[in-house]
Amino acid sequence: MRRWDKRGERIWSNLVEMGIKPPKKWRQMGVGRAENSSRPVWKSRPRNQIVVKDSAPESFLPEEDIIPTVDTSGNRMTKITIPLADRL
Repeated sequence: MRRWDKRGERIWSNLVEMGIKPPKKWRQMGVGRAENSSRPVWKSRPRNQIVVKDSAPESFLPEEDIIPTVDTSGNRMTKITIPLADRL
């Protein structure tokens, strides 16, 4: 069983570095414990979220394309299409 405990400790240590809270068993074993009375790594940012660095600019995909919006008449607003040549 020691082999699996060491393997689990290594895996959960890596997941803690990514911000995922380890299960109670592993926390009791000391995985993810903070040093120098600071907050644990998995508590430093919102739980279970990994920072994603997207290379696309924010203007690449307008918000209207992601979230459908409705005008006052109850109809969906017309989508503006930009030719491929203009986008490149």
